[in-house]
Amino acid sequence: MQDLQSPQGRVCDGYGIWGGGGNAYCDRITHPKVVAQSTPTRHPISTSVGVPNITLEEQGYLEWFLRRSVVKLPGIFGSEFWGTLVLQTSSNEPAVFHAVLALSAVHKRDVFESEMPRRRYDILDEQEQFALRQYSKAIGGLKPYFSAQIKESLRITLIACLVFVSLEFLHGHYKTGNIHLHNGLKLVDHYTSVFWPSYYSIDHCIIETFARLQLQVQMFGLNTEHIYSNPRGLVIDMPTTKFHTVTQARQKLDYLLKEIFHLTQVRRQTALSQEDPPSLELLQAQSHIRAELAAWFKILTASILDLRVHTDTIAAFSYKFLSIYHTMAGIMVETCLETAQESIFEDFTGNFASLLTQAVDIQKALLSPTTSSANHTIHGDGAAPFSSIADIGWIPPLYYAALKCRVHRIRVHAIKLISSKLHKEGIWDSRLAGCIAREVMQIEEKDFYKDFQIDDEFSICESPRAEDMSLPALPEKCRVNEVQVMLPDDTMEKVKLICRRQGSDGNWEIISREFDVWEMN
Repeated sequence: MQDLQSPQGRVCDGYGIWGGGGNAYCDRITHPKVVAQSTPTRHPISTSVGVPNITLEEQGYLEWFLRRSVVKLPGIFGSEFWGTLVLQTSSNEPAVFHAVLALSAVHKRDVFESEMPRRRYDILDEQEQFALRQYSKAIGGLKPYFSAQIKESLRITLIACLVFVSLEFLHGHYKTGNIHLHNGLKLVDHYTSVFWPSYYSIDHCIIETFARLQLQVQMFGLNTEHIYSNPRGLVIDMPTTKFHTVTQARQKLDYLLKEIFHLTQVRRQTALSQEDPPSLELLQAQSHIRAELAAWFKILTASILDLRVHTDTIAAFSYKFLSIYHTMAGIMVETCLETAQESIFEDFTGNFASLLTQAVDIQKALLSPTTSSANHTIHGDGAAPFSSIADIGWIPPLYYAALKCRVHRIRVHAIKLISSKLHKEGIWDSRLAGCIAREVMQIEEKDFYKDFQIDDEFSICESPRAEDMSLPALPEKCRVNEVQVMLPDDTMEKVKLICRRQGSDGNWEIISREFDVWEMN
């Protein structure tokens, strides 16, 4: 295969699903432990996306995607990519159509097997075989676009890439999904540089979806090239008075979060030592983001009536999620230039308590009859209310609180909320995130509180009181820094956790843990 930098080979080489990165699905196509069924007879079946001559089996998974997956993929903020672009493209592009069917099969399996005992992934049943066949067809259908350097070919490749990323994350193939994302981001760089500034809404839709997935990975602390800056062409201006939609507010907040991650990374790369003060340039960048966050929240508050927060259930939940992310972003921007001393987070106990209270408010709202009724109307099933399988929800801010807030009551409560419902939010899995946060807490606390009477049997719908947070703070020597997670590529693999802790002598201790997520639940 040609080199990525060559004009003819740029699209495909090094991209996980076509070479250079491995493929969790296609690695298992060659030698499955079951005999693949013969090719089914094809029938001319009319579908709502206009794809002719599909099999009855394909028709069933297409209907599942249209009725269930399309609702669950974007979540409460909506997505032009999932709601419009993917459906339109799949109607006349077989590669995207088959990718959609593979994703539909994985989603259907996840719905019915999320709480069942894990099974061996090298033993394939009919549903798994179907997903594999569709995946293979999708890749085969993309081959004609590999050498084409026209805008439409690159668009189709990027659309298929986004479907594959979401599929792999949903299936628990985190390494493979991250490879897809990494190489897709490289292709986005190429796409935006070659065709800049010729932009249409379709291009912005694709780039924004990549940016959302990019942000998911950043919040999990995974290191990937191209990961610390906003994609070219995704500058989001702040409105002067009001946000017209919650999506507009979310886009700007996402942009600011990525700016915080970028600033954090620059600080880590340029600091000569732990005591080295940040440069004036970094301090000015921090001040700018701080001011932008304050302006963002002021404009959001002024937009409440226009966004129908008090009258529309979905708008109300969108506002709650935006608020909790704003609280997290506020802590992050104030601490982003202090990358070693974890004791700085003691100054933000009130912010963490506010974040937790907002999460409790969301939990109560989710359990309310009004929300349950609205969820049934929208989903028509028993799915988790207003949650997404491809977009972020409340797991990242709760995970952040569980790792960075050393107030025992707050971090235990955050872990309980994460683990209260098995669900996925893109790369974020509630079972996985809960286990990692619990392991970090146990590493840090160990037996520090052994002489204190602690009651962790509290309701997750009960916000902590002042007396609940009266335990002494963990000393700096107990706290870990720079938690890194090596994600598995299926449920049979263990999760590896690596962090570091500074001793009283100033030296860093590297701490490594491996654990089986399924055995811990």
